[in-house]
Amino acid sequence: MSQGDSNPAAIPHAAEDIQGDDRWMSQGLLPRGEKPNPLRQKNAKVNQLLKVSLPKLANVQLLDTDGGFVHSDGAISCHDMFDFLHLTGGGYAKICKPLHELIMQLLEETPEEKQTTIA
Repeated sequence: MSQGDSNPAAIPHAAEDIQGDDRWMSQGLLPRGEKPNPLRQKNAKVNQLLKVSLPKLANVQLLDTDGGFVHSDGAISCHDMFDFLHLTGGGYAKICKPLHELIMQLLEETPEEKQTTIA
């Protein structure tokens, strides 16, 4: 995939081309904007493509960091994203917790468990 390639569907194939035996984690795009908007919908479409494409690849895990940012009324809190795009310290904490849990899970897996996680 070239630097200028903006096709989200190309991302999993680029990872597959270079990964070898390495384990990969990919994070989806975060929601954006205080209220629902077209850019937030576009990010959600990219995330859906990743959720469909990445499980087909060996040694690749999608880290779901979307939970908790969008409230029931569709709004994002300025306590999570100060400008509704960039994370605050609290927003980073919401992402780092599932990241830490996934890393710990991967580090503790036996070779047999790694095969079932990948499958």
